[in-house]
Amino acid sequence: MASVHQIAEREKRDASEISRIMSLAFLAPDIVTTILAGCQPIDLTADRLKRMSLKLPIRWEQQRALLGFAD
Repeated sequence: MASVHQIAEREKRDASEISRIMSLAFLAPDIVTTILAGCQPIDLTADRLKRMSLKLPIRWEQQRALLGFAD
């Protein structure tokens, strides 16, 4: 797809929702694995992730710290 708007149209979703969800594709792989295993921090819900996704840092170590995965 050439744009967020085209994806939104195809998926019958709002473009702002697609933008929020797309940024989640750049989560650190170990964060994704931990979430899929159900071992994420208790307060890290899908709704929280969607709300904050546009503010997620690109750097994985910063993502870990922000989301409660820091060592």
